[in-house]
Amino acid sequence: MSKKEFIEELKEIVEDPLFIGKTIKDLQYETAENTWSVSMNQELANEFTVEELVSFFSQVKSNRKEQIVENSEHPMIFYAWFDWQSASLKFSLISAFHGTLPFSASHKMIPNIEPILAEFLRFPYHDGFPINEINNEISECPEDEQEITEPFKVFSVVISNL
Repeated sequence: MSKKEFIEELKEIVEDPLFIGKTIKDLQYETAENTWSVSMNQELANEFTVEELVSFFSQVKSNRKEQIVENSEHPMIFYAWFDWQSASLKFSLISAFHGTLPFSASHKMIPNIEPILAEFLRFPYHDGFPINEINNEISECPEDEQEITEPFKVFSVVISNL
């Protein structure tokens, strides 16, 4: 797929409809309906810039703002993160009355989306994890050594309904 074709596919995400919950009981449905994932092969990742992805997310937030203003009685939280296990950028929206993001894993809130986008583009395994490297790492780790993982970064912003 060419970069131009990929950008055309991203436009479909920009225009996707948003599900807006009415009560706190709608959280599960909001996360199921309002979560998007963007992944690309290594060749495409090498062609994109952080600025181009910032532009995409600005368009998404602008579209969601329009939908929220037209259809919601309350603000919503837009949030984005890099899921390295699936080599994808993910983003979602939930109603602001939920108060917290629906993550059980340790995460760190950051004030800008750019570090997440840069991490995604620099990720060396867009085409998959090489099994030989993983097997070597596993065999080199002592069994009693606990794995320590850093919290993943999350960017969030409240999108007003006004």
